[in-house]
Amino acid sequence: MMQYTIHQSTLIRETSMKLVSFCLFVLLLIIPCFSILADDLPDGWESSFAEVNGLKLHVIRTSGDKQPIVMAHGGLSNGVLCWEYLAKAFQKQYDVIMYDSRGHGDSQRAKHDYSLHTLAKDLAGLIQNQQLNKPILIGHSMGSYATLFCTAENPELPRAIVLIDPLIRSYPSKDDKDGLVVFNKWVRDTKKEFVKWKSMSRDELLEYFPPIDPLISKQGRTVEKRINSIQKLDINALSVIDHIGKMRFEDFKNMFKKITCPVLILSADVQGEDKEKECRLVAEFPNINIVHIVGAGHNVHHDRADECIKLISDFLEKN
Repeated sequence: MMQYTIHQSTLIRETSMKLVSFCLFVLLLIIPCFSILADDLPDGWESSFAEVNGLKLHVIRTSGDKQPIVMAHGGLSNGVLCWEYLAKAFQKQYDVIMYDSRGHGDSQRAKHDYSLHTLAKDLAGLIQNQQLNKPILIGHSMGSYATLFCTAENPELPRAIVLIDPLIRSYPSKDDKDGLVVFNKWVRDTKKEFVKWKSMSRDELLEYFPPIDPLISKQGRTVEKRINSIQKLDINALSVIDHIGKMRFEDFKNMFKKITCPVLILSADVQGEDKEKECRLVAEFPNINIVHIVGAGHNVHHDRADECIKLISDFLEKN
């Protein structure tokens, strides 16, 4: 296990409750987005569509006869090339496969089913469609749930998995009545916010969103690309929020029990009770390592991209 320090919790319950709401809202509110035309792809990258579970999923692949890595993006204002910076870092050693989740970006829309189990089946189906043998799976936010569910249901499938800030700390236990009240309110408020965004014009959205940090924008993140993804998003995909809202802290433990491959969790920079909660859970499983990255928010792979790349590289060299 990696070494980590568990700090004495200094947060009172009321503060922790507020953090639940705030952290979960971050899940969908500040996730970056990308949309790119095939003509704009880096040299050697290929754009195509894969038939998976009755839908055509947009896939971008760096290609080459190498160990495959499949990257699953976060939801709902996100898309395939939120991974561009990481994919460029890994493409010399790995064949990187990125895809738009159903109802996102250039992938086909589904009529109704956006459950986490379905997203997991899409990931497993994509692996089969692309004929990948023992791929490494990397998922961020919503994509981390697809990765987690997929691996729990198919433990023999991946060589190793990386979960980027799955927000374990933010999910209430089944018997936490106060936490469930906050959680359910977040579900309602977040859906309302996205419905509002979908009703806004491009100019209104440009005025609504703050500019991206110049240091991070070098990775390709722009407000314009975020807006493109929001406007492409299938409004039915908002139902994934309901499915996320049904998850409880115990669900992570139950899924971890089924996973046999090495797991790396890259978490945001959190302290106190939140950090303790995640570290206590992970300590029960010798195949799971967790690192809380100093200075990183929910978008760990952008906020501390180079550190994230090094941690993943070191993890994969050992596994």
